[in-house]
Amino acid sequence: MIPTSIPISAIIGAALGASIVGLPSPSLSSLSCQYGAWSSLRRAVPEPKPSAPVASWPSVASAGGKTYVAGTDVKSYGPNRMSDRALTVSTLDGRSLGRPAGPFWFERPILLADARGRLHLLWGEFLPDSLPKSDNERLTFPKIATVWTSMYDPSSPTPRWSRARRLLEGQRLQWDLAESSDGDNVAGRGSVAVPLRTPVGGTNGSLAVLRFAGDRLVASKVALPSETMYGMLGSAGDTLYLAVIADMSPPHEPSMTPQEAETNGVWLKRSLDGGRTWEQESPVSVPGDPPAHQVKIHVSPDGHVHLLWQRRETATSWRIRHVESADAGRTWSAPEDLQVSPVVFANLRSVMDACGALHVLHEYLGPPIPHMRLEYATWRDGWSAAEPLFPDVAVIRTTIARAPDGRLLLVTQSEAAEAPVHVPSALWVAEKRRANR
Repeated sequence: MIPTSIPISAIIGAALGASIVGLPSPSLSSLSCQYGAWSSLRRAVPEPKPSAPVASWPSVASAGGKTYVAGTDVKSYGPNRMSDRALTVSTLDGRSLGRPAGPFWFERPILLADARGRLHLLWGEFLPDSLPKSDNERLTFPKIATVWTSMYDPSSPTPRWSRARRLLEGQRLQWDLAESSDGDNVAGRGSVAVPLRTPVGGTNGSLAVLRFAGDRLVASKVALPSETMYGMLGSAGDTLYLAVIADMSPPHEPSMTPQEAETNGVWLKRSLDGGRTWEQESPVSVPGDPPAHQVKIHVSPDGHVHLLWQRRETATSWRIRHVESADAGRTWSAPEDLQVSPVVFANLRSVMDACGALHVLHEYLGPPIPHMRLEYATWRDGWSAAEPLFPDVAVIRTTIARAPDGRLLLVTQSEAAEAPVHVPSALWVAEKRRANR
């Protein structure tokens, strides 16, 4: 942050007049493919007190016609003592759902919705001997020993969180790289892919896949021939598509530089029986391509499979690549690249609307301004130009999702780009409505 006297309220847009929750869910056939502009940002949860922690790593899901957000409460300012039982789950108008009972830390929660309109919360718990000593340590990459889940039924006369249930256990869980597929808002088809660290001396890799079997979340393991850095699951009925980024090249020459040795590419694994068995992985990116990062997968209403990933061409030159398969991942279209602003670090976020168009956020740290910014682009039979979003706002963590009525929701933890040092960040939301609304 750059010290200044400009208050955040003077920079970030006024509140929206319409509520973001409580609208009925229409049939997909009634949805328009045309969207208006993004709204101004407004508070997603009530304004924090000066010393209060803020919901970080926001996750969004819709159930029963309403949209909810979850995050781990982290202090990034003031006295830095780690927050206990640090969880926020609320509607986007700030009504709290409380939290599951138990002595949990609720690390980086993820929300999913099942086909019955119930919310499922997933979160990580620390290894006993690696508990972060402060919220600053928590912002790095803590060691996670277990992943838990609890269910909440908003339609119940007395809604409450169910007893927490352990889904995963082990010392190789890379929960900080867990990727949810629930942003497209297909109730009951949400999933989470969790890369697992390769044991010392090992050569094979694996992912843990957390998905619905009926209305219950189950965990399974998918083996890969090399350590996996990123993974995401897409589905169409009983056919599951697992997109991964992994280095499956021959051993590197000792003389190579780290960048020359980085040959991680995009691969696809497919299951035709709902995840009981998996076919052998097949390459999607071409050998010799620039290194791939942060793959995303979406299945459109016509059954086409879409893949997005970032390509690092130089230290600051990145592109976002799109390919599409009309035959269930057997063959792929010619790649199409989106040129984005020069960066030194970037996060890729994406969602597909009900008409099959992709909406992409490029969250990046780039020169000359030392804070994270946002760019937005769409793909529908080709890329639009990337456009800046909220240039006066320094984003920290952002997610994008589709609400049941077709609106696109952007939820971000952010602060004014030139806010005073002691001004806390907060959780904000913007929406993009269909043009005929």
